[in-house]
Amino acid sequence: MQVFFEDLTQNLEHIYIFGENSSNFIKEKFNLEINPFEFKYKDNVLIAKNFLRVGEEGYDIIAYSEDIKKLVNELNFISEEEFEYIRVKNCIPKIGKELKDGYLPLETPIYKYAINFNKGCYVGQEAIARVYFRGKTPRTLVKFENIDNIQEGEKVVLNNKKIGEITSVCKDLSLGYLLRTFIKEKQEINTKQGKKLKIIGECSIDEKNT
Repeated sequence: MQVFFEDLTQNLEHIYIFGENSSNFIKEKFNLEINPFEFKYKDNVLIAKNFLRVGEEGYDIIAYSEDIKKLVNELNFISEEEFEYIRVKNCIPKIGKELKDGYLPLETPIYKYAINFNKGCYVGQEAIARVYFRGKTPRTLVKFENIDNIQEGEKVVLNNKKIGEITSVCKDLSLGYLLRTFIKEKQEINTKQGKKLKIIGECSIDEKNT
């Protein structure tokens, strides 16, 4: 069997819509009801229900540019900073920030959606399964309230020993990894630079938004 690929990047556009009325919008415009992580194709438009971008009910829409332009006239847009703040507030890890070399998806709340423990064989399956079935990981993703001007990449320390790292910062909130032993809600901790944060708690995903 031969498979051929055609690059349609220049002809297609991608938008993401989310919020409490997003399902109504999809139903009114396309007469579709889509289950979480399901995609459907109708009238040259690909639609996938995906709440893992910002942790709220939402849909990825990929279509030809002219079709996207018709849709966006009926939508309200937010800034990239607002979008990032919602992601951080809802504890959604992002590729290149929380999901990168040195960290495991198992240390974030998306592991139950991103990893299948029963399906076939894939690279890294044995190592991931070994960690999972031993119980909780020693380190996990945590949400913080910024007291000082925190920067991404700052190390969280206790008695000059690294216990975590900040991975995302937006306005008064940040995400980062922390050893579970040191997670105490509302406790203030310091970065290596002497800046203060307050632990809000271990990250979790509100499944009612799925």
